[in-house]
Amino acid sequence: MEAAKRFGLAFEITHEGFQKFLAEHSGNTHHLLPVPAVFIVDRKSKVHFQYVNPDYKIRIDPQTVLAAARATARH
Repeated sequence: MEAAKRFGLAFEITHEGFQKFLAEHSGNTHHLLPVPAVFIVDRKSKVHFQYVNPDYKIRIDPQTVLAAARATARH
């Protein structure tokens, strides 16, 4: 969660019931969840691709990620 916070990819759960559920099942009391995200980074730490969508129900197509990875590998 520390990495998610540093990347700005964490959001706080404000609903008391969800906070309780999260604490009971994760053992954490920070009430944070990560935003789904994909990054493709090269060895020099340059970001070549990023996908961030706070709607956890919408996920990126795996073929899109593979195409981006292959394009990055060619550079």
